[in-house]
Amino acid sequence: MSDKMQESLSALLDDEANEMELQRLVSRLGDDPALRQTWVRYNLVRAALSGQHPAHPGLDISARVRESISSTPARPALGKRLLQPLANLAVAASVTAVVVFGGQQLAGIDSDNYSGQAVAGSVSPVGMVNSLGATSVQASYGT
Repeated sequence: MSDKMQESLSALLDDEANEMELQRLVSRLGDDPALRQTWVRYNLVRAALSGQHPAHPGLDISARVRESISSTPARPALGKRLLQPLANLAVAASVTAVVVFGGQQLAGIDSDNYSGQAVAGSVSPVGMVNSLGATSVQASYGT
């Protein structure tokens, strides 16, 4: 492992790594066991310097997790490709049904209860309170 990689690991640990270093380290950590061991040692040193004491310093489950992930079969994307258009169609049909039935409910006027009269029986004038030099305006609805 080069000094540059060790410097990049240290920068990553100190949150000083740039995006390019981060991508390079992540891709190399999966392939290089020596780099992973250095990462573990750097983290142990950092924890010791900050007064933290890891409960199980020798425990490393990364190899088993990596093995489990690689042995898990990938789900086929075929199901998603088939279900996505059906889901879109279902949403479009639902919106259409709401518009059609809702529009019928809004447009439908019950002819038995409709007499052609306005809802308000009388109109009363409304005035505005004169505040901060505003002039009063008389307003009324329906006249």
